[in-house]
Amino acid sequence: MENRSEGKTQIAERFRIGLIALFLLLFTASCGRGGGIGDSGGQVWVPEFLPIELDKDAYSSIEFFGDAFYYISCQRQGDGFCYRLSGYSLADGSLDGGSPAGDPLPDIPLRWPDGKDRFVTTLFTMDGDGCFYLMAYVTEGAGSTPHLCKFDAEGSLLYDADVSGETDSPDLLAVDGQGRAYIAGRASGSPCIWLYTSEGVYRGAVYPDAARISAMGRAGNGMMYARCHDDSPDGDDSFLAEIEFDNGKMGTVYPDFPKGDSSVLVPGMENSLLSYDRTSAYAYDLTAQRGQALFDWLDQGINGSYVTAVHVPEAGTILAVMRDLSTGSCELALLKKADGSQAARKEPIVLGTLYSNSTLRNAVTAFNRGNGRYRVQIREYLDPETHDQADAIARLNADILSADCPDILDIADLDLKALAAKGLFVDLNEYLEPSGSLDRSDFLDNLLDAYTVNGRLITIPSYFSMKTVFGWRGEVGESLGWTLDELMAYADAHPQAELFDNVSRGEMMRYLMSYNEDAFIDWSSGECFFDSAAFLRLLEFVGRFPDEAQQSPERSSTPVRIRNGEVLLLVEDISDFTSVQLPMAIFDNEGSCIGFPSADGSAGCMLIPYGAYAITAKSECREGAWAFLESFLASEDGSSSFFPTRKDILAEKAANAVKPDSSGAGMAISYADWEYEYHIPTREEVELTLRLIEAARPVSFAEAGEVLGIIGEEAEGYYQGQKTALEAAEIIQSRVHIYVNED
Repeated sequence: MENRSEGKTQIAERFRIGLIALFLLLFTASCGRGGGIGDSGGQVWVPEFLPIELDKDAYSSIEFFGDAFYYISCQRQGDGFCYRLSGYSLADGSLDGGSPAGDPLPDIPLRWPDGKDRFVTTLFTMDGDGCFYLMAYVTEGAGSTPHLCKFDAEGSLLYDADVSGETDSPDLLAVDGQGRAYIAGRASGSPCIWLYTSEGVYRGAVYPDAARISAMGRAGNGMMYARCHDDSPDGDDSFLAEIEFDNGKMGTVYPDFPKGDSSVLVPGMENSLLSYDRTSAYAYDLTAQRGQALFDWLDQGINGSYVTAVHVPEAGTILAVMRDLSTGSCELALLKKADGSQAARKEPIVLGTLYSNSTLRNAVTAFNRGNGRYRVQIREYLDPETHDQADAIARLNADILSADCPDILDIADLDLKALAAKGLFVDLNEYLEPSGSLDRSDFLDNLLDAYTVNGRLITIPSYFSMKTVFGWRGEVGESLGWTLDELMAYADAHPQAELFDNVSRGEMMRYLMSYNEDAFIDWSSGECFFDSAAFLRLLEFVGRFPDEAQQSPERSSTPVRIRNGEVLLLVEDISDFTSVQLPMAIFDNEGSCIGFPSADGSAGCMLIPYGAYAITAKSECREGAWAFLESFLASEDGSSSFFPTRKDILAEKAANAVKPDSSGAGMAISYADWEYEYHIPTREEVELTLRLIEAARPVSFAEAGEVLGIIGEEAEGYYQGQKTALEAAEIIQSRVHIYVNED
């Protein structure tokens, strides 16, 4: 490791020259491969990637300094841990043979002279002189106290400040250009920032006029800033504020800071800050008091969820470290601004979803890097600050009806039948039949049938789980399936017991409507039957349940209440081949899967899809949309903990589930009054699960969809005694009829 006592100017110059050399190697080797974005002739960001290798025990916090980046790593040593400062040099990166960029630097053990046991947290930062700071808990007897520790470049302790008198719950740690430390946390329920001099002396606390602090960091000018939030009735309002160390107060407030769920503020060039979250990177100009989004990570072929650290070594250049904690793989991305006319242009494909998960972002990242013609952009509708699902669905539906409809839709929260009846989706059979990598025979037959509406295959989920109903075999029988009338008659025959444990009216309506919407709506003709005697009886039955589930610590657990006869039925999630063990054990091996009631008495085993995407008829790039879906479905490798829709992978999972080395044994579930330990699945349990899979089908509506929403709103008047059941049903009939028949 270099001697970090050398001049900061020399180090900065070495870093600049090293990065320029690194970039030239990358750019000459692969000019135009990155796929930048922007208007032709304008400035765009062009990425290049290098594999790197980090210690598997590396902490997630990473800091750049000189021509390297650093992190804390640890190894178990006896009953405790040995902590080290580890680093990775970026000075001599090379693409030869796909070799890693640079080399790991020698580890520097952290030394505490007092010899006390310490637990080092992930709070770690560095200053401009190469000193590093961290938070550690000192263990003494049965308790522990937080300490702010500062080390020099050689790992020698400069100070060890017990901060327990000020804070016992540090959330953020940062240092300014003068080596003064700032710790953010909460005191008496309010956000607070504790200030420490460069010698580790406590100088007081600052209490922002805000509900919380989400990020704290140093700008290019050396000053310290915090991103604060005010919880208002209209949502979460955020702002940037300077922290005045000398005055011990919050200073200038900066408006228009970019939205997002960033917890990081990074020094930019001169008087600026960089921030990022899992979707995008942002820049904020402190002089102009204006922020802007620099780019979407996915447009650069980067899964933003894996971005661990970002650095701005010079104008127009950004370095990012990506780390997948699930696999341990690491990469360094170098993003450089270039002329848009030199960058490869790709046709955009917009995928609309309420909120993207890691699986989707991984798939989009792989596709965007590997496909030379198209790139997928994820349009998320759930505001990361308000998390208002109703608002997100309203905005999604507005886009569906507009000319700005996404090319691909995540169908998880949509009224699938309603939208399919209006001709929104294309038939995937048109693309599946000529596909060179997929075939209909690859997927479960009942799943393809379930998602075929009016002759069109709307979607093919990547994987799924199930939800179904169990009861006592001697009372509900052994066959899967029953009608609404049979369920209600069963409840009437046991007036002393609850049908389900602690279920509210809203939940009960969802359970009963799951497979009965078709009894009240004919999507082909547009007729509705909510003013029928059948729906009136259903409405009156649901009215017997409480408005809200009642929570009481004195209540026995659900398994005990079922065994005591206080509860009749159990709704259970089936997500793997061990899942059926629990409901069978609760019913003392005398249970039976009866399922949710349906209009025709057929099996009511709820299929819950994941990774289910449909191509919209409004898309002008259907071939590109299918190219992504084809890639997504073909990449399923069985690593998901849920059931795969591919027959070959499902068969392999079923065969592996009963093997002695299966991971199905040893797990346990415990209540205060009942517990169960799982065993390796038996062949009978696997066969039962496969029968449920064969019978499973999706519900015909979205839980947050329009039809169920109308029923819930208008039924409330009946529940509260303001309307008769018939009056409520007639209003439901009118509103749903309008919804079903509108264009």
